Amino acid sequence: MKLRVCPVCSKEFRVTEWEYKLNLHTFCTNSCRKMFLRTMVECLRCKKTFTAYKSRTNIGRSKYCSVDCARSVWREYWSKEISKRKK
Repeated sequence: MKLRVCPVCSKEFRVTEWEYKLNLHTFCTNSCRKMFLRTMVECLRCKKTFTAYKSRTNIGRSKYCSVDCARSVWREYWSKEISKRKK
């Protein structure tokens, strides 16, 4: 058994020899793994902070905290477009 240090909480934990060689079990628990993969993001509409996966924020996703915020932005945009087309 080898000792490894969790990058999130700095806690030491044991891994087997082959897990160490293959670089498996980097985190001590699943909750630490989830914390590492997520980041805090601010909603573009209501400015509320929420957690989102880093991989999604890197590609431009996870901009809104809820479906309601995303839909309201969509409604505002299209109501302006429709009013422009009517003129």
